Amino acid sequence: KIEPATKGALLTLSDGKRLLLDTIQNGLKKLENGVVAEVSDGQLSYKESGNFNVPNTIATTPGRHYQMTLADGTKVWLNANSSISFPSGFHGNTRNVMIHGEVYFEVMKNKNKPFIVEAPNGLKIEVTGTKFNLNSYANENTWKTTLLEGRVNVHLVGRSLALLPGAQAQVDRTKRNISIVRNIDPEQAIAWKNGLFNFEGATLPEIMRQIERWYDIKVDYKGPVQRIDFFGEISRNGNMEDIIRALQESGVKLKLNRERRLITVEQ
Repeated sequence: KIEPATKGALLTLSDGKRLLLDTIQNGLKKLENGVVAEVSDGQLSYKESGNFNVPNTIATTPGRHYQMTLADGTKVWLNANSSISFPSGFHGNTRNVMIHGEVYFEVMKNKNKPFIVEAPNGLKIEVTGTKFNLNSYANENTWKTTLLEGRVNVHLVGRSLALLPGAQAQVDRTKRNISIVRNIDPEQAIAWKNGLFNFEGATLPEIMRQIERWYDIKVDYKGPVQRIDFFGEISRNGNMEDIIRALQESGVKLKLNRERRLITVEQ
């Protein structure tokens, strides 16, 4: 049996010290240079720490996910194989963080101190208080910023677009252009955060990339990739067997090499 992703992440402090958050017990933790955080039910929450402001990074590997709270009260969900770099406190005119992979934010409102998320290749999201999801995995052709509440400004190579709820900014990673798709279903974009795979309108490679990250396996293709129309949702909390069964019922032919944890998709 291949189990689904579990809660856990690696915290890297400014001095290079690393802490495995999977194993830290509940309670207040003194991290470094006066920085204090609290662990509760497997979640890390930073506390306001006066003038102390040091850079930290939290990263998940494939097969791990994590939830944490920044010092300003902003809540952050990290999907598998993702990371966020942030200061232990926000003492300047802006609140800047940097991410890789997929992250969902519920940003604490502060009109006087914009919250700025930087992603690879110059993509930048600026908000004051809102709920949004940013998918910027390096192996995805299109990076997607999906807005649930509030308003965000999306910046890329000198261009800036305003995003309203129910819309999605899509960035072509290779062409480096940006467009807005309106009237999308935002719940589909954050299904992962709510414990679901949403396969509505997804291609087989898109589904397989999600499965690779969540179950920490390797997918290999033999022959042309099958063109199948997928729909519906399935829990992300089940074993790999549940996903295999669902894909087989959709017409996907596959084998599982248990020793190498390799899925082979065949025509």
